[in-house]
Amino acid sequence: TCIYFVSFMMITFFFVMNVVLASVVNTYQNDDDARKATIKKLRKENLISAFKLLDQDEEGWVDRETIMGVFRVLNEDCPEVRFIPAEEAELLFAILDTGGENRISEEEFMSFCKVMLLHFERASAYSTFIERHFPALFQSWQFQSFSRAIKSDTFEHVVDFVVVLNAVFVAIQSYPQ
Repeated sequence: TCIYFVSFMMITFFFVMNVVLASVVNTYQNDDDARKATIKKLRKENLISAFKLLDQDEEGWVDRETIMGVFRVLNEDCPEVRFIPAEEAELLFAILDTGGENRISEEEFMSFCKVMLLHFERASAYSTFIERHFPALFQSWQFQSFSRAIKSDTFEHVVDFVVVLNAVFVAIQSYPQ
């Protein structure tokens, strides 16, 4: 009977704990979903208010100069927002201005928060000797395949293996008899 009682308690404890855990996880997930919905709603309301402040003439759009002014103010007065260089501000404006009219509509302005999270990296001006002096060779499929093979993890592992194997042979040969 002792074995029956202990096994019964273990199984019961296992199922009860799973039910409790599932209840806690579901409650947390529901609260997290509600918090995300509230944040999304507040973001939209704040962006609408910001657009209305920038569109004082109520034309339904904000011009490039105004948006560039917003970026300058963010750089000067908002240390919690990352610094945005003028060149990057131009790129951000181009991303926001999907219509290409040199102005941003309210609909385009709604993606402002997402665009502000973008980070840009300048491509390196470095080019290889072969790329500069033999561009046809550099762009050939054979050279590109060779380059990909050299840059692959497999090639790195093979080189590591050869170096370790070489170290083993050197140790064997130099070990006194």
